[in-house]
Amino acid sequence: MSTTALATDSAARPRLLDRLRHARRVRHYSSRTEDRYVEWATRFIRFHALRHPNSMGGPEIEMFLTDLAVHGQVSASSQNQAFHAPRRARDRSENDSGAARP
Repeated sequence: MSTTALATDSAARPRLLDRLRHARRVRHYSSRTEDRYVEWATRFIRFHALRHPNSMGGPEIEMFLTDLAVHGQVSASSQNQAFHAPRRARDRSENDSGAARP
């Protein structure tokens, strides 16, 4: 594939965190909540050495949440939000229509 084709493909499809932000806006989340979802998704991705959420599942989410509980000293409500952010990021990359998943 040529570099022109790669540039066109990447320009045509928004990046993962941009899609996550858009999905939160469509659902009328507050800007602060949107920021927290992006922050948690970013922390999750960085925790797993920049792996894409599509390549991870339950065990990786559990490992991340365990680390938050043990080392991060975050509240239960923060852990709950952290639990949902990577799942939402993964779901948005699989289903870009913005429609709610069943």
